Parts: sequence; structure tokens; C-alpha cells
Amino acid sequence: MSKAPHKCNGPDEHREKCLEHVVFAVDHLREMRTLLKQPERLSKPILYACLDSFLVYYRCLAEFFSMRSSEKRHDADRAVAQDYCPSWSVRSFRETDRVNVRLSHISCEREYLSADWFCEPLADEIERAYREFYALLDDKWKPRFPEALPTLAGHSVASPGVSTLIGPAIASTSYRNTFSVIAPMQFPDERRNEEEH
Repeated sequence: MSKAPHKCNGPDEHREKCLEHVVFAVDHLREMRTLLKQPERLSKPILYACLDSFLVYYRCLAEFFSMRSSEKRHDADRAVAQDYCPSWSVRSFRETDRVNVRLSHISCEREYLSADWFCEPLADEIERAYREFYALLDDKWKPRFPEALPTLAGHSVASPGVSTLIGPAIASTSYRNTFSVIAPMQFPDERRNEEEH
């Protein structure tokens, strides 16, 4: 399917049209983070759906904060933080490559990447960037973005004291004592490795 033609008449209209999608991504990541704090309340299919959704929007926002406006020449329709805040300094995010491989593509490379996800550090990473971004917004844009979450003891208010590990079963009791561990169904490469042993 070919891309639909761009309908935006200039950068101002582009920013306006993309704003609602940026706002949705921030709100949605926060909602998924809240649900994933209590995995025992979710059925396995719902848990997987929430995790996938969390990771998709983590990736979307990581790209939003890490891409320069000047890098958009091959995809001018994409929205980035510098569109709304030209003084924004881009930064890198630690798990975007793994999300791309494990979630966005089917490849042999999946076999060599962990299927375990600690969602709280990823969410905190986005919230720190968002908090800095929100502080730099001018009066035109700031009222139209979700408020930044305040921090408490080095974490955003939404962050609990422990991180939930979502991934294959962890046999180590030390992990079980440290984290709330849940064991969803295994990925195909993990099942094959067990069968071989």
C-alpha cells in the first residue's frame, strides 16, 4: 500500500495535526504502565496486549525525543520534539533497538535478545525526557500537552518501589525475592531451546 499524500499546508498545520497523536502516546504509555503494575489482575492475553502496547508507545516516544528535525527529510510527516521546542537536545534511549527486533520484526536475531522486560525503568526514562521537554515548551504549546509528572525520591510519582519483570519464568529465587515476577508463555526460540535440553 502506498503512503497517502500529505495533507498539511506547512509546518504549523503539521504540528497541529500531530499534537493529538503525541498527547495520546503520552497518556497511553502512562495508562499501560499503571495496568502492568498489577499483572496478577490481568489475564494472559490482556497482559500480552498491554505489554505490546506499552512497548510500541515507548518506541514512538523514544523516537519523538531522539530524532532531530533535520533528520526528517526522508519522512517529513513524522513529528519530533524539536517541532514544538526548537531548543530541545535529542537523546538516546537504551531499549529501542531491542523493541524493534522483538516486537516490530520477525527475524533470527530475536533468538539472541532477552525476552524479559522491566517496564518501570523504561517508563521512567520516557518520563524524565518528557519532564525536561515540558519545562522548555513555550506558552503556546505547554497548555496543550499533558502535565509532566513530579518526581519523588528520584522516581516519577507513577513509579513503584520495585519493578515488574515481564518475560520468561526466572528460576533464581533471588530474582523472585527482589521483583514481582510473572511467567507468560514462552517465545518460540525459548521453547525450542528447552526441547533441545
